[in-house]
Amino acid sequence: MKVCIDGVPLLIILIMIIVSLVGISISFASSRDVATYINWVRYINPSMYNDWATATCIYGDYIYVVGVARNSTQHTMIRIEKRYKYDGELEAWKVYGFGIPFECLFVDEKLYVVGANVSTPGIWQWLIIELDTDLNVLRSRTSIPSIGGGWAYSVDSDGEHLYIAGFGMSPTGMEWHVEKWRIDILSPVYAKSWKPSPEDSWAFGITYNNFTKQLWVVGYYYNPDVDNACWRIEILDTNLTHVKAINIDGLCGAGASTVVFDENGNGYVVGNGIALINSTGGRNWIY
Repeated sequence: MKVCIDGVPLLIILIMIIVSLVGISISFASSRDVATYINWVRYINPSMYNDWATATCIYGDYIYVVGVARNSTQHTMIRIEKRYKYDGELEAWKVYGFGIPFECLFVDEKLYVVGANVSTPGIWQWLIIELDTDLNVLRSRTSIPSIGGGWAYSVDSDGEHLYIAGFGMSPTGMEWHVEKWRIDILSPVYAKSWKPSPEDSWAFGITYNNFTKQLWVVGYYYNPDVDNACWRIEILDTNLTHVKAINIDGLCGAGASTVVFDENGNGYVVGNGIALINSTGGRNWIY
């Protein structure tokens, strides 16, 4: 039996909380002089229910904040805000349908938001929204990654394509799913699903490595030796062909959530820990 809250499995909610707590612990650890660095703070409560922000992007003089607000029936609605970056003043906002957004990305002058469309009872759809800088919706698309639906959790780009990662629901549980979309027609050209382990597994993040021209997908897989979810990193080429897989069994309990690269293509992977992986996929250190 799966325990759900507002249609969302409890396991997924717990994973999201764990990843959030990692960020909280890091911010507290460095909070001694935090007042010195805070220029402004804005608080917003879009509804009388639980609301939360999930991602932010910056373009020009503005930051764009995406998140969730609840409607009068407590269903999750996608909320997008445009704020002046120097003082946080609200410039514009938009509510877009039933759903949960997870990440945003600017490519040229277009804002792309990815997440889950939860408007159809019983099935989740991947959702991709394209907006201009004034929050006008230009195009939106949905995708069903597998028979049971899924969530689009992360997006990056090489300038011509969007690369989107998340999970799909197969008959045996959650599996990694990645799609490659053409930006000019906002349509998928490749899609790939796989399960790194027989149990549930999930891709949390995808980043394009400008140095190697490859994609790094990070998340978790189930390790039966420790009976826990452990880190996994998969390197793909831009046609979504597997290049290398890296299991980090010393970091378990949650998944790797994102990766950034330095000028030499070395990846700094974070989650409930941090790891440095060199550009060829060799492990340098983990904490």
